Amino acid sequence: MMNASLSQAPEGRTAVDVGRACLSEDDGPNGTGRLDEATTLLQIATDYREYRWLDKAKRLARRALTIFERELGPAHPNVATVLLCLAGVHRDRTEYAAAEAHYRRAISILNRVSDEQADPKLAKLRIELMRGLADVVCALGRHCEAETMLKQALAMAERNFGRHGVLSACILSDLGVCYIYTGQFEKASGLLRDALTIAEKAAGPDDRHVAPILHSLAVLDLVRGRFDEGAPFARRSVEIREKTAAPEHPQKAAAVVTLAAILDGQGRRAEAESAYRRALLMLERWFGPDHYDVGTTLNCLATVLRAQGRVAEAEPMYCRAIAILKRPLGATHVQLETQPARCA
Repeated sequence: MMNASLSQAPEGRTAVDVGRACLSEDDGPNGTGRLDEATTLLQIATDYREYRWLDKAKRLARRALTIFERELGPAHPNVATVLLCLAGVHRDRTEYAAAEAHYRRAISILNRVSDEQADPKLAKLRIELMRGLADVVCALGRHCEAETMLKQALAMAERNFGRHGVLSACILSDLGVCYIYTGQFEKASGLLRDALTIAEKAAGPDDRHVAPILHSLAVLDLVRGRFDEGAPFARRSVEIREKTAAPEHPQKAAAVVTLAAILDGQGRRAEAESAYRRALLMLERWFGPDHYDVGTTLNCLATVLRAQGRVAEAEPMYCRAIAILKRPLGATHVQLETQPARCA
């Protein structure tokens, strides 16, 4: 079994260094049996997904799925656990049909299991599956369906884990994000602020679960043009990501991009430029120079430069951004720019 998680890369080492140290793509883990191997594969796949190495995550999750199905049968809860990871990978790749199919299959597996109240792990798995499926159907424009599903997940979380736990806060945040997409900004604001209060009390003001709620509050104010109100949320989100995310992690870059957009909205273009350049550097180091989110950030940076009258500097950035963005969405596209965030 792998003892260390990839979710916190040691200072001075890149994510690639950590991944290579944990598992060669050609060599399977040295487990004591097939089930141990599948468990380790799933753990590493989950970490790879956290790091947005989606192709690797998909390969390892599929290997784990094959083993669990063969050894335990296609309706075992362990299969549902792998499907949660695999569905998340497809969701991150914007392959929503495949993601929905995996989420629904996993939920149908758990529907055959006895009452989840007898097993908190199964209850949490069911809730995470419902949250993931709601996120997918919301992305597909089926907002009412997503809202209903999230309300069901919230009731289940409150029943099993309490009204004031982190999981309930995350679902409230999910609901708030759903309302942002439907333009119900007051509802979104109330839910996100409730989620923030609960998460801060339950986990502490600097916990990693607080950052995505702050990020979504910042995006909400950005969308509404309330830049001064959104700036403190954006700054706090960046500060927490600095403490809790690995160096140059895409989540950190996303927080910096949102802060840059708010600074631009405030007319603080020099600060916005600096923030966009910082995010761009993180993304290029993490994903390489031709990733979709590098292109979107380049486009934003070029727009800021043009607004400052620096057309000669902006033009090559626009050209490079266009060259990147005209390609199909990359396999690791994570839609960084000004998107509401989802609690982990």
